Amino acid sequence: MNKKMMAATGAALLCLIVVGANAWGDLSEGAPAPNIRGVDIAGQEVDLNQIIADNPYVVAVYCFTPNTGEEIAARLQGLQMRYGHEKFQVVALGIEQDEGALQDFARRLGIRYHVLDAEKLEESDWLETVRQYPLTLIVETTQNRHIARILVGDGLSPATLLTGFAEELFRKRREEALELIDEAVTEGDDPAARELRGFILTGEGKLDEAEKEFGSLESYTGLAKVALERGDFTEAVRFAEQAGDDPYAASIKAEALARQGRTDEAATTARAVEIDKAERPWQAAEAVNSRGRIRHHQGDVDGAIEDYQTAREIDAYGIKPLSNEAAAQREKGNLEAAEQLLTQAQQMSDDNLIALLLQQVRGELEEANDLKRQELIRSQIQSLSERYRELKEAGLDAPPDPWSTRPLTLALLPGKGGVFFERAGTDVALQRDIESRLQADPRVQVLERAMLEHLLQELELGSSELADPNTQQVLGRVLSARYLGFVDYSQVGADPTMHLRLVDTETTALAMQVSQPIQVNKLGDVAQSVVDRVLAETADSQELKGLVADVTNDGVVMVNIGKRHGVALGQRFDVFTEGEPIEVGGRIIAHRQNTVGRIEITSVEDEYSLASIVVLREGAKLEPELKIKASAPATEGQANNT
Repeated sequence: MNKKMMAATGAALLCLIVVGANAWGDLSEGAPAPNIRGVDIAGQEVDLNQIIADNPYVVAVYCFTPNTGEEIAARLQGLQMRYGHEKFQVVALGIEQDEGALQDFARRLGIRYHVLDAEKLEESDWLETVRQYPLTLIVETTQNRHIARILVGDGLSPATLLTGFAEELFRKRREEALELIDEAVTEGDDPAARELRGFILTGEGKLDEAEKEFGSLESYTGLAKVALERGDFTEAVRFAEQAGDDPYAASIKAEALARQGRTDEAATTARAVEIDKAERPWQAAEAVNSRGRIRHHQGDVDGAIEDYQTAREIDAYGIKPLSNEAAAQREKGNLEAAEQLLTQAQQMSDDNLIALLLQQVRGELEEANDLKRQELIRSQIQSLSERYRELKEAGLDAPPDPWSTRPLTLALLPGKGGVFFERAGTDVALQRDIESRLQADPRVQVLERAMLEHLLQELELGSSELADPNTQQVLGRVLSARYLGFVDYSQVGADPTMHLRLVDTETTALAMQVSQPIQVNKLGDVAQSVVDRVLAETADSQELKGLVADVTNDGVVMVNIGKRHGVALGQRFDVFTEGEPIEVGGRIIAHRQNTVGRIEITSVEDEYSLASIVVLREGAKLEPELKIKASAPATEGQANNT
């Protein structure tokens, strides 16, 4: 916290801490809340565990005595009316009051939430240690039902109460958090409320408003967070260093250094963060999670998993540690553990990356349980490895058919991991999604990822070997791959950028390249943009060429290209022979093409197509080995025209 805020709120915080130490009894923030069960004054059974199981946004346990806490009770009723009891649940416990008095209290204030006589609770021993009322517990809506916040005293300001609830909504990524914190700021202009408002605005991407709020408070931690989200990592480091010994600021600095590629400095900074001194649990959890991401990036997967688990213990609502641990477990091959974590995360959030990771992990689990498929992959790897070594040693011959269009087969090689991603597994999830979308196009075949990864390991082909043109040619021939795809990443501004290069395996020339900024919350859009570019510059623009394979007596023509090559029903091809050479400067640059006829595709299979003769030059005859070339794209109804 900055000096200006400390001066404004230090006395109030000190009072709260001193009083709280005597007033809370056995209760403490982070510890489990009491197990409250009983019957309320309306005769309804109340079970705190069941209320939490219904997954409301906020749960408050409010304890009050006669002649205290009416303002807070009325405020809680107003909040429940505004958001509905499904989202905002309150359980009120009347201390030293009979049921008649409690009914009168509820009727007078128009209370509709649960009110219970504390003496009739199934378990009430914990109340004996509480020395000051009213007492408000904000309880996490998780199975552990940890106490997120303890607010005590009849003089508790509405701003403090609203800030506590707004923070709970913020931790759960609920849009109502901003509305509630705005009300808290209006009630009392409390610096703590205003700083929380800045963090909520930052979380919603409203960085200009957040910067203004943090700037007016001289909150360098907040300004560092805004700079980090903007991708201004130098400014993030500078502001974090001005924040003094704030652990959250130090963790922001560590992440900014990592995003700059200064990983060793980031790791040193992250290790030095005093997590237990963080101001709020969610800040401590983010700091531990950030440390885990840096360890993960450096290759310490087991250490990263420990940090992710610690972060989840600190903040039960943290989906990023859940997602990150799932990515780490996936990396280690623990697919069942990854699926469990991602399923839990998906129940908490509709996060785009989590949904994508879960879909992919479930697919990988099915593949891993397919024993026949695993045996086939092992057989393929052995055969391909032998073929690769033979070709590498003997050298490549000219391709057997340099004329015909090759199938559009892609081998997307594992991407380079040089860029630091805030969310673990982002790069893998994106590449897998691109592969799936490309494979969905019938004109494209993407080589099996698992087979390709195992083959590269078997052949000990790293990035330096794969950069060699000869290796590219041999690998392309062995895999029957027309293109090798090389994936890399760079960091420019707030979002990393993906770079995809396709290399023609026959010529080793660069066939195309695409760069696409990565927005984690829109990974599907990012993947589709890359796929659209790839298809536009390959399948959509390629010239289809082939050879006549056979001609029947009744005029059915078989050609050696089919679905895998991009042939469509109704497409027309010119058939021709090569005539005299065209010579320029003593060098033959082409041959004259003598068109003998035109055919139209009537049936398409994977490897070949059948066609009918549309036009045949007088005296000409169609026969095997004649060349064909697409004359026009297929159009609807074209197959019926002659």
